[in-house]
Order: sequence, then structure tokens, then C-alpha cells
Amino acid sequence: MLTIKRVVLTGVLAALAGAQAWAAIPIATCGFTISAPGNYVVTTDLMCTGLGEDGIDITASNVSVNLNGHIITGPAAAHAGFGIFVNPAVGPRLNHVGISGPGVIQGFTTGIYIQSSDYAQVTQTTLAGNAVVGMLATNITYLTVGGNVIGGNEGNTGGPGLLLNQSTAAQVNGNQVVGNKANGIVLQSGDSNEITGNVASGNGGSGILLGPDTAAFPLTNSRVSSNTTNVNGASGIQVLNLTPAASGNEIFSNTQSVGNTVWDLEDDNLVPPCGTDFWSGNVHFTANQACVK
Repeated sequence: MLTIKRVVLTGVLAALAGAQAWAAIPIATCGFTISAPGNYVVTTDLMCTGLGEDGIDITASNVSVNLNGHIITGPAAAHAGFGIFVNPAVGPRLNHVGISGPGVIQGFTTGIYIQSSDYAQVTQTTLAGNAVVGMLATNITYLTVGGNVIGGNEGNTGGPGLLLNQSTAAQVNGNQVVGNKANGIVLQSGDSNEITGNVASGNGGSGILLGPDTAAFPLTNSRVSSNTTNVNGASGIQVLNLTPAASGNEIFSNTQSVGNTVWDLEDDNLVPPCGTDFWSGNVHFTANQACVK
């Protein structure tokens, strides 16, 4: 049985709850657009049947959304649209957007999609049965993802449970990313991110996958620790060998990585071994080279 870890509200949600006196604004229909700051609360289960229809679109800064125990369901047969889409559109970057559960987002292309934003927070949600990615965040700084369950997402185009791209100083803590068809947690590019205390097990690909996607966006100075990555279809924790190579990252003191199909721990940088990434103190059985410890 999966148990959602409780996370104390910090950052975005604490600031909005404590500093703002706005009354809660109800959300009771699909396709709801949040274009002004405020505290918003989902007041009923939402069934989004329109092709490409999003559940909630956020185009403003200083916003909190509470799922309030409800379920937002997309057009499962078509798997279109986003459950919650944080999108500045053509305006400036968004900042201070919080999304909190408990609550479920299912049946969309992507459960939660955050673009071009700073100081966002996603806590206590369940993202399940989405077609490509449970949660996607790109071009972001200071993102917190904590206490979520991200499982059973289909990864039809290779998408993982959780994907971060061009991410700086993200904190991914205490999530259960399990049973996704492709990889569990993917950190493609960025700097100074932390992935700690998560369970990324039973996924079809690797539990945690690290690696830059293009030469313009390397992955540097990020830390992966205290995670459990068991019985994945590829490796438990894997660092890709791409150009440019991931550099200066630390993979250490991960709690357990066993029973994975390829390797428990894998670093594909061979010349020199492990590049400039550092591995230490990880509990595992198998590794692809001696520098992976």
C-alpha cells in the first residue's frame, strides 16, 4: 500500500496561506482559467470530456490551487490536454504558484505541466493514468515537488512519471514515483537540483535517470541521495553519456537499489570513468563500472 508522506507547507503555499487574505475562489468546471492572483479551491470532481480541454489553466502569478480531495479526469480515450497547465503564454515568467492536494489528476496527456516559472510548488497530489507524463516542468527555478504519488502513467512516447528540463535549484523530495510505463524520475538539464528521499521503483525504464538533452543545456552540480530505486525495468539510477556530459553531480547515500533489470547503478560516461560525477555510499548489488559505488 502506498502511503503519502505529509509535507509541511513551505515557500509558495505557506506564503500565500499566511500573507494573503483573499477568500477562496471556487473551481467547479473544466477549462477554468486563473488569470488573477488568489486562492482557488476545487469544489467538485471535474470530468473534462472536450478533446484537448485542460482541467485548469494558470496564467497569473501569486496563485494557490487546492484540489480539496477531488478528482480531475481527462478524456481518457483521447488522452488530450493537461490536468493543470501553468503557462505564462506570451507574458512574463510566472512566480509563486502552488498546487496542493490531496486530489487526483488522471486521463490527460500530462497531469501537471509547468512552464517558464519561478518559485512553484506541487505537494500531496496523485498523478496517475496520464498518457505521456505524470508531471512535466521546463525552464523553471526553485521548484518544489514533495509528497506526491506519481504512478501508472503510460509514457506512450517514452515520457516518464516526472520530468524536469532546464531546471535550476529544484527540490524533489519524498515522492512515490512507482509503476510508470517508462522511466520514473528524469532530470534532463539544469543546475543545483536535489532529488532526495523518493521511492522510484517498479517503473518500466530506469528509476532515476540523469542526463542533458542538448548541448545548450547540460546537467551540473545536482545531488541525488536517500532514494529507493528497486525492481525497475532498466537501471535503478542511471547517468547518461551524452554531449555535453553531465558534470559535477553527486549520487550518494541512496538507501537501496536492488533487483533492477540492467544495473542497480549505472554511469555511461566511460572516458574518463564517471566523468566528473561523484558516486559514494549507495546501497546496491550491481554497477557497470568501479567508479560507481
